[in-house]
Amino acid sequence: MALKKKVLEDLQVFLPKKAFLVDEQVSSRKAGGLHTEEAIQAEIIVRPESTEEVSKILSVCNQAGQPVIVHGGLTGLVYGTRTSPDQLILSLERMNTIEDIDPVGRTLTCQSGVTLQNIQEKAESENMIFPLDLGARGSCSIGGNISTNAGGNRVIRYGMTRDSVLGIEAVTSDGTILSSMNRMIKNNAGYDLKQLFIGTEGTLGIVTNCVLRLREAPISQNTALTLVLLTSLLFVVIGIFYSRKYRGYSNYLTAGRKTGTLSLTSSLVASALGAWILFGPASAATWGGIGAVIGYALGSACLL
Repeated sequence: MALKKKVLEDLQVFLPKKAFLVDEQVSSRKAGGLHTEEAIQAEIIVRPESTEEVSKILSVCNQAGQPVIVHGGLTGLVYGTRTSPDQLILSLERMNTIEDIDPVGRTLTCQSGVTLQNIQEKAESENMIFPLDLGARGSCSIGGNISTNAGGNRVIRYGMTRDSVLGIEAVTSDGTILSSMNRMIKNNAGYDLKQLFIGTEGTLGIVTNCVLRLREAPISQNTALTLVLLTSLLFVVIGIFYSRKYRGYSNYLTAGRKTGTLSLTSSLVASALGAWILFGPASAATWGGIGAVIGYALGSACLL
């Protein structure tokens, strides 16, 4: 099957020429995610620039029964960006505007095609942070982060993406625009529509705009290098294989003591060295002692 010709004709009525990618412009692109080497199979990519254009595109496709696949930053890992020749790709790459940042209310309003890194940098310019952070920050789009309810590196402290979204605007499959661009943390007025679209991966509609909650930037950030457990566990594994050479109970305890001693020594050295590098000589003895105790305990107890 191929893309329906009438759909393309109807879209060309209200979309500018730069909104369309066809032929080699499409086939030269990759599907992204787990399929970085797989070329896009669809025949056309449509790139709207506003919520209204997304609404019109989906309305046309809905009336014609035209299948649509949404593309954002193409960093997902769930096969969601693969296409077939009969499908139309709706890419949000041109919807990449940060519309407003409010340092007093600590909010940022933007379109869903803005990359996570751009949002982070904009927040940092106002001495704030957007808590969500993950390895694909330079490529992934905030619309995709919202649609998948991404967790990221700071999820334990700040929660999932859901906890940093105050409001959204979305378009359903028939072109209906649902706007809930709330800017307040506390708002009990009516249905909390954003929760229907956060984490549902586009199955209920396409997120086109959002209001994000920013946080005050921390005064300082520290990174610790922990070698204690990894080193100790390595010697515990060695001790387990070592203990299999023995058959008697007394020899089994001997193996346990030897394993504990190996773990104690390695953990003491690793912890002291790590503390020396990160915190200076004064901390080396303290952390070395802590590492030695943990290492001996792990190395001995696992054989009991």
